Amino acid sequence: MKYLLIFISMLLISCNTTTINKNQQELDKHKNLWSTSKITNYQYSYKRFCFCPQKEDIVVVVKEGVIYNAYYTPSDIYLDSEELKNLTSIDEYFDFIQDIINKKVFSLSVDYNSTFGYPMTISIDYYENAVDDKVTYKIFSLQSEI
Repeated sequence: MKYLLIFISMLLISCNTTTINKNQQELDKHKNLWSTSKITNYQYSYKRFCFCPQKEDIVVVVKEGVIYNAYYTPSDIYLDSEELKNLTSIDEYFDFIQDIINKKVFSLSVDYNSTFGYPMTISIDYYENAVDDKVTYKIFSLQSEI
């Protein structure tokens, strides 16, 4: 019985390590793809899904790799400078994903754009048995050279 428990523990650790390695490999591959595309001026739409109040989609405008402005859509209300600090450029999303991999959360799933490499969906479940800890970020309608 003791050996069975050791075997099961090692198997579970192995599965988690395999997932982490796969996430790391995918991140490295797509970060390199994004980097080689040399896109520094772009805009994208963003939506966060979580156990929180839902807002309109946000269109984020990035110039020379820095967030320039952003507005809610369809209302076209611009975010103020304090709200802009909470937004993320595509490069910063790669750093965010790396942090999540390093934290070894319960579950991480990332779908990347196959052409440019940027993350399109980031789904995180921080803890196995927690109720309100899941969050998904959607990045869509990316347009370069704005």
